[in-house]
Amino acid sequence: MFRKEFNRRQMHKVALTLSCMVLIFSTLSVANAQEPRIGHSGLPVPRFVNLKNDETWGRLRPSFDGEIRYTFQRKHLPVKVIAETRDDVWRQIEDPEGATAWVHRSQLISADMVMIRHEGGIPLLRKPAAQADARAQLAHGLIVKAEGCDRGWCQVRTGGYRGWVPQATLWGLSKD
Repeated sequence: MFRKEFNRRQMHKVALTLSCMVLIFSTLSVANAQEPRIGHSGLPVPRFVNLKNDETWGRLRPSFDGEIRYTFQRKHLPVKVIAETRDDVWRQIEDPEGATAWVHRSQLISADMVMIRHEGGIPLLRKPAAQADARAQLAHGLIVKAEGCDRGWCQVRTGGYRGWVPQATLWGLSKD
């Protein structure tokens, strides 16, 4: 009788301990997933960058011997760096459609270009206000230069036009 009781108590303690550990580790994982970490380059991961050239090879693994998974054919396409190699040579990127590949760091430049991500396009407004006059219509998928954001609005430039768009309609910007 005593032996069964001891085993039941012991199992209860083990189960309780495991439950607490699962709770602690899941809380830490959620916190780490939401906050950027510092990568091997010394820069935050995730972060946005732009493709440097008209053609960029995205590889299956971080090596020049790696199979080419995608050929990105759009200069200045905004992509998200989601991982870096320890030797700080390769970046794993995610494109606006969610595809991932490894790209050599020499093929990336600092991010100042963003993509319009709103079906049907959006108006380029004279002021950062929904009721402001439109200067132009910006098509879905258009890449524009971001010049700054404030209170949910971003000033962008494309061609000879400069104006404001809602920040939520852009791909290629950090939340802050």
